[in-house]
Amino acid sequence: MNNLKRWKQPEIFIELAHRLPQFKFVMIGGMQSARMYDYTIRAALQQTPANFQYLGSMPINQVNALISQSDLLLYTSLPVEGFGNSFLQAWLRGVPTLSPFFDLDGIL
Repeated sequence: MNNLKRWKQPEIFIELAHRLPQFKFVMIGGMQSARMYDYTIRAALQQTPANFQYLGSMPINQVNALISQSDLLLYTSLPVEGFGNSFLQAWLRGVPTLSPFFDLDGIL
């Protein structure tokens, strides 16, 4: 969610959609610039499977509505930016979170 920066690793999310076709994957987040990494992600978004949907940047109220309808929030960001608000957005709506890089002292 928010912006698709290198440390948020959106390519992991896209790869999981390829590997798990039985699940629906929805990605939210905009691209800020014409940096090379943005071109890499744009190329990856052109080759996504049928179970993947990219919605781009959205207002926070729409993001929260989508989170409310989700079964899980997958948080692929590296711990570079610290504890993300996405965890709180999901938890406030009773949506479990999964993160390969944060364990929050065993909370996740």
